[in-house]
Order: sequence, then C-alpha cells, then structure tokens
Amino acid sequence: MYKKIVLVLTVFALVMIISSCGALLGNSIEERVQQFEIDLNGSRSSIIENFSSDCGNYNAMNIATYWSDNTSVFDDDYKTFNIVIPSDPAETFTTTYSDNAGGPYNIKFYLVNEGDFFSGDNWKIRTIWVDDSVQIN
Repeated sequence: MYKKIVLVLTVFALVMIISSCGALLGNSIEERVQQFEIDLNGSRSSIIENFSSDCGNYNAMNIATYWSDNTSVFDDDYKTFNIVIPSDPAETFTTTYSDNAGGPYNIKFYLVNEGDFFSGDNWKIRTIWVDDSVQIN
C-alpha cells in the first residue's frame, strides 16, 4: 500500500513539474505582441518568429525587402511603432498604435496558439488588420 501511494505521488509530482515547465517555456498573447513591436522597431532579422507558418505572407515576410516597402504601413525607413497592448488580451483583439508619421491608428490582431501541453502556450500572429484593411494574412 505504501509503495502505491509513493508511486501515485511521484507520478503526480512529475506531471506538475512537466506542466509548469511548459508554462515557463511558452509565451502569452501580450508577450508575443510586445516582441513583435520590439522587432518592428529593431533590426527585424527575427521578426518572422512572431508569425504562424499558416500565415499566407509567411514566405514573403522572410525576405528583407518585405519590411522596407514604402507602401506598407510597416515600412521600416522612417517609423517607430508604439502598440498599445491591453492587459490580458484575447486571441483576437483591437487596439491602437502610433508611429512617428502619426496616429493613433486602429490595429487588430488575430493570434493562434501553436503550443502544446509540454511546451506551453506559444502564441503566434496569424492576421493583422490596420484601419480595417488586412495587412498581413
């Protein structure tokens, strides 16, 4: 009887450890959007990591010129972005951003969770709308 109790407690402890590690390894919606903003304002060399591979623009976003197109709202030549991130945002949420060209502008994010039980949440951006126009899909 004692051995069964020890075995059950050991299994329970292992499950708790594994599940808590997954939570530490993943990222929240808020963290993903914050990282996207950091990458927008930085070198953009790893910006692709913010997006789901299901995103239709995924391969194009991996090309450096995608982010320097002067017709894009995300043009990197002259803009510094400030995205207002609400606390505890849902997988689809609308907020505002401004840049040194003006604002505030409406921006809507749709994110998908590509994580699992072992790796924890791993939210990725799937679609971005700016002022009701799809920018990344």
